[in-house]
Amino acid sequence: MLMKRFMMMLFTMLMSLAPAQAMGVDAFMDKYIAPVSDAVADLIFIPIKICGCDVPLIIFWILIAGFFFTFYFKGISIWGFKHAIDVIAKPSEKHHDGFGEVSSFQALATALSGTIGIGSIAGVAISISIGGPGAAFWIFAGALLGMSIKFVEATLAVKYRRFNLDGSVSGGPMHYIAHGLTRKKMRWLGQPL
Repeated sequence: MLMKRFMMMLFTMLMSLAPAQAMGVDAFMDKYIAPVSDAVADLIFIPIKICGCDVPLIIFWILIAGFFFTFYFKGISIWGFKHAIDVIAKPSEKHHDGFGEVSSFQALATALSGTIGIGSIAGVAISISIGGPGAAFWIFAGALLGMSIKFVEATLAVKYRRFNLDGSVSGGPMHYIAHGLTRKKMRWLGQPL
């Protein structure tokens, strides 16, 4: 016990004599992590010229994914809309199998609120005021493609969810990227993420 106390005092004295760090956490992040994140952002947002306008590459990836999932699932954002309304109209009920902590309505509301958010309300108003009433059509078309992508995200989150020992449920992108890609033998694709 005496030796332990002596070592703790010695360690404390040595630490108090150490010079102050020249670099704080913010400076460390700026020096070492910012170049990596800047390189990734430069890759994702590569501008592509279309009719004299620069369009980021990520817009094309989102459009390709939206069209692919819309056609692959035969217009899920249209025919699945009725089911979403039915889930909202029913009284809130727990899952039949006894697992989980939220009702179907709560799960739907949470999934949509993470996607839609308050920015969509202001975004629609600004788009229509700047672009005129024709902007509403493009907003609606974008929403149909976006909801197909959201359907795939929610389905993968449910498929690869984990039931914890305390009865709670864990799911989301961190699970379906890690476990889903591993099951498909494409772990290398998710590792950089």
